[in-house]
Amino acid sequence: MTECLRAVERLKLPDWYIAAGFLRNAIWDLLHEKTTRTPLNDVDVAYYDPANLSEVSEQKFEAALQARLPGVKWQVRNQTRMHILNGHAAYRDTEHAMAHWPEVPTCVGVRIEPDGSLKVAAPYGIEENWSLRVASNPAVRYPAALYNDRIRELALKRLAEDGGENVLELLRAEIEGLLHDPNMKVKKAAIQILRKNREQVGDT
Repeated sequence: MTECLRAVERLKLPDWYIAAGFLRNAIWDLLHEKTTRTPLNDVDVAYYDPANLSEVSEQKFEAALQARLPGVKWQVRNQTRMHILNGHAAYRDTEHAMAHWPEVPTCVGVRIEPDGSLKVAAPYGIEENWSLRVASNPAVRYPAALYNDRIRELALKRLAEDGGENVLELLRAEIEGLLHDPNMKVKKAAIQILRKNREQVGDT
């Protein structure tokens, strides 16, 4: 983690953080007592620069980071322009942008301050990360299909990495709404989904 933070620090990006799964996975790995870190699909770097909205600049930053740490897949995004893609009002800064991301555990970021200390941005706190649950953003509503797809992606990723360990909890979060549905048929379907996935995990 330190190598990644140092690499981004050298770019001197305004209001930067390494965010999303970077800190979330580190906490989850600690709670699961992993001896090695869970690989990330990419390392998300968020910054805020109203003076330069060029996507080319983002690509240059990614290339510079790739040159420093070629074993890491980087994604760099200027949050000043991301509200347009997401259909939101303009974000005030990087932390405000993070507060609009779909899941609470990923609404976190960390950076190195000029004095060498670490600063954590967590608009909804980090309690949800320590709970090992995946909760949807309480302030910004996304389509249920988008949220469920992201939960399913996380569950499948854990299944591939851990051979089934802890996957059921993620799947349970995905279908929590079904378990509380007043329609008994829907409840029964939710229970069947849990049973099916429990059997699949048991076979791994």
